Amino acid sequence: SDAARVEIEAPELCGRYTARVLRGVKIQPSPDWLRQRLEAIGQNSINNVVDVTNYVMFELGQPMHAFDLDKLSERRMVVRRARAGEKIRTLDGMERALTKDMCVNADASRAVGIGGVIGGSETEIGFSTRNILLESAWFDAISVRRTAKALGLRTEASYRFERGCDPEMAELASRRAAEMIQQLGGGEILSGVVDVYPGRAAAPAIELSRKELLRVMGADVRDRDIEEILSALGFHPARTDSHRGT
Repeated sequence: SDAARVEIEAPELCGRYTARVLRGVKIQPSPDWLRQRLEAIGQNSINNVVDVTNYVMFELGQPMHAFDLDKLSERRMVVRRARAGEKIRTLDGMERALTKDMCVNADASRAVGIGGVIGGSETEIGFSTRNILLESAWFDAISVRRTAKALGLRTEASYRFERGCDPEMAELASRRAAEMIQQLGGGEILSGVVDVYPGRAAAPAIELSRKELLRVMGADVRDRDIEEILSALGFHPARTDSHRGT
């Protein structure tokens, strides 16, 4: 949080935004294994950092974007509605006119990306980049679909957000991508994560009866083993009936 700031001014358009900071990363061509895997599914290799964000998107279903941190004014990321007459040059080299119902990622002075659709060219990762802000967020499906349609711009990110991503995946995917970037580009991952989550909902309670467990498993499992397995999977099991299990 000392290295970058995140504000969500339009929580109805962006329900979660996580940001990690990496310093001293060496931007270079991707290793053959990564390039070949991306090319096998029709993705062009760009560089090691951009390729990692694409790889993890296909791996976990969570779109991400990497910004050159040093090109973000005040090192701020503000998720807001576009302003009247605002324009942005996107990564495909096109200048696009925005409307007030579109969600943008902005720094302290201008839009630097179209939320859930595509990044801007002014903050893209290049071979001179050393410090990175890694975005992994959740954008509203309807907003992304309307924006992509209005701009005539469908991307791998918009394709996924339009169909509904899991906001709980954002932070996990961020950790996975940060790990891979450090492996391929070195540098330092700053501890912690900026995680603004206005759309957080209470975790649902799921009842698993011993009768249902026996029906599915076809074998008995001790309560202690059930609790250990569920805990390892990220659940928080609590017994509600000592005879029926968790």
